[in-house]
Amino acid sequence: MSLEDTLAHIEVDDLEIDFNLLLTTFYADLFSQIALADSKAQLIIGVNAILSAVLVPDIAAIGSLLQDGNVLGTLSALLIMITAVALAVSIFYSIRATIPNVRRTQQPDNLFFFGDIAQMREEEYLQQFFQLSPQQIKISYITQIHARAKIVKRKFALVRWGLIVLTVAFCFWVLAHVFESFIH
Repeated sequence: MSLEDTLAHIEVDDLEIDFNLLLTTFYADLFSQIALADSKAQLIIGVNAILSAVLVPDIAAIGSLLQDGNVLGTLSALLIMITAVALAVSIFYSIRATIPNVRRTQQPDNLFFFGDIAQMREEEYLQQFFQLSPQQIKISYITQIHARAKIVKRKFALVRWGLIVLTVAFCFWVLAHVFESFIH
C-alpha cells in the first residue's frame, strides 16, 4: 500500500495533534540544523586553512614562474593567484555563516526572542509573559520558528557558496600544479 493510499483513508479530524509537541520538535530541529550549518562552515574553514598553508610555497614561487617567460608558467602563476583569492572568498563565506545575524522582528517584544528578553528587567519579562494568552504564546513561538528557519536558510546558502568556491580553488590549485609539472 502506497503512502498516498494510506493517507487517503485517514480523516484529518480523527488525528490528535499535540500542537505544543509539534512546535517544540520543529523548533529543536531548526536549532540542530543551525548547529549542523555551523559545523559544516567550521569544517570548510579548516580545509581552507590546510590548503592555504600548502599554497604558501606556490605563492612564493610566482616570481620565478613569471620570470621564465613560459606560457605554462604564466598560466600556472595566474591559477595560483586565482586560487589564493578563491580561498579568501571561501573563508569569507564560511565565517559569515558562523556569525550570528540577529535582527529584531517586526513584532514588538517577542517574549521568545532572546534580544527582546535581554532588554527587559526580569520582573517586567515575567509580568509580560504571564499576561500572554495561549494564542499569543503560540504566535510568538511560531514567529521564532519562522525567524530560525530564515537563519537556517541563510547559513546553508553561505555554507554552499563557501564549499563551491573552495572546490573551485582546489581545482585551480591542481591545474596550476599540472601546468608546473610540464615546465620542469
